[in-house]
Amino acid sequence: MDKIKQVSSQTAWQLLGKGVSASSTIVVLGVVSRNYGEDGTGIFTLALAYLSFLFLAADLGLNSYVLPRINKNLDEVNKLFNFRLIWSGLLVILANILVYLLPFSTPLFNISVLFGSLTIVSSGFFNSTTLVFQKNLRYDQSVIAASFGSLTVVPVILILSQLGLPISSLALAPLSGWVVNNLVAFLLVRKFYRFRVTSPDWTYPLQTLKVAWPISLTLLLNTVYFRLDTFILSTYHSFTEVGIYNFAYQFFQTALVLPTFIMNSYYPLMIEKFHHSKQQFKKELLKATGGIFLMSLLAALGTWIFSPFLIPLVSGSSGFSKSTSVLQVLSLGYPAYFVSAILMWTMVLFRRYKTMLFIYVLGLTANTILNIIFIPLYSYQAAAWITVVSEYLILILELAILRPLIFSRKLNNEQ
Repeated sequence: MDKIKQVSSQTAWQLLGKGVSASSTIVVLGVVSRNYGEDGTGIFTLALAYLSFLFLAADLGLNSYVLPRINKNLDEVNKLFNFRLIWSGLLVILANILVYLLPFSTPLFNISVLFGSLTIVSSGFFNSTTLVFQKNLRYDQSVIAASFGSLTVVPVILILSQLGLPISSLALAPLSGWVVNNLVAFLLVRKFYRFRVTSPDWTYPLQTLKVAWPISLTLLLNTVYFRLDTFILSTYHSFTEVGIYNFAYQFFQTALVLPTFIMNSYYPLMIEKFHHSKQQFKKELLKATGGIFLMSLLAALGTWIFSPFLIPLVSGSSGFSKSTSVLQVLSLGYPAYFVSAILMWTMVLFRRYKTMLFIYVLGLTANTILNIIFIPLYSYQAAAWITVVSEYLILILELAILRPLIFSRKLNNEQ
């Protein structure tokens, strides 16, 4: 019962933080859509989608791999921190070089990326502090830092838009939020661990990635297939259509953080239970999966019902009316996304790294082929439906792999 309370408490804190960040996101979307229209919204959200790949590249999903190890070697926290500082700095340079090679590269988009790319280093730093908070089951500290950052974005973007500056300047708002986020996180994390900037240990990332590379590559591929559609859409269609699709997508992905938050709190307890009692682990896993599935149904139903009211309320423009049907289609994918969240980390726990990688390679391949075929013909509607279909494919493959592992005779007989 104490463990359930811990997970519930930490998840509640994350939900509170997401409530703050979601409110901030809605205000930002409203400001951008009302002042810059569909075209400006397309540029702004596409720049954020592009940078999201670099955020994950800076992180490499190493928290999940390092977390079970730091009880024996706490110094690994600092090694990962120093690696991320250097690596994320290199990614800032790479982000601003690659942007000129994109088929939809424009001056406004490129400047947006230039301003926004500075947040990559901030994201890497925050992920390092999150590892410490996660180890100590103190996500409330992470939420406090993130909430201060989210609240900073709102007044900054309001000021920038009222000055009549070009859409590219709005990327300075998220940057300011990350700066505040990092300052608060730095102050709070000192109660649990003190990071030190040291000479880089070049052997550490190589040794770590030698084992953890399937996890890192899987998460990267997951993000690529998760947002590849918006880049294909921008290649074949205008920024206006990108804006319509991404406007709906911003609302869709807001709900996707719920299973992520649950797993952030639940994963350390999964590790503990897995090593203590496999039989009890199986029972709790089935209960958790059932609970997450129920949440996904409620999220899908709520999104479908309230989409016709939410979209015009935020956009204040009839130009985004088509985003309503896009959001309703995307909401059909919630059950697959929610359940996949817990199944993916279960595969990590079973050390099925390469199998997990294969699943996401297959999902990315199917997603890419379908998007290339149908987006030129059906635009953002095709992107929405393919997003849903791809995630159900991932879910089916995960279930097929995990079912014999979870219900194996060895796991059932172990007490």
